[in-house]
Amino acid sequence: MRQFPHNRIAQARRDAKIAQNTAWHELGLTSLDHLMMYESGSLTASEETMRRMAALYNVSVEYLEGEQDV
Repeated sequence: MRQFPHNRIAQARRDAKIAQNTAWHELGLTSLDHLMMYESGSLTASEETMRRMAALYNVSVEYLEGEQDV
């Protein structure tokens, strides 16, 4: 698992106009707390979760990892 700029996850979700309550269900997470922890930077997402987030938020994994600008 890699570290990535947590603020990009929250920003991508907001830009996609997806509520946290919707996102955690769509991502298949076990709880809303996991999404909140990814967004706060206190938990690092797996590669698979990163791919799901990128697809749901319509951004690249590289963007979420801070390796690419919008």
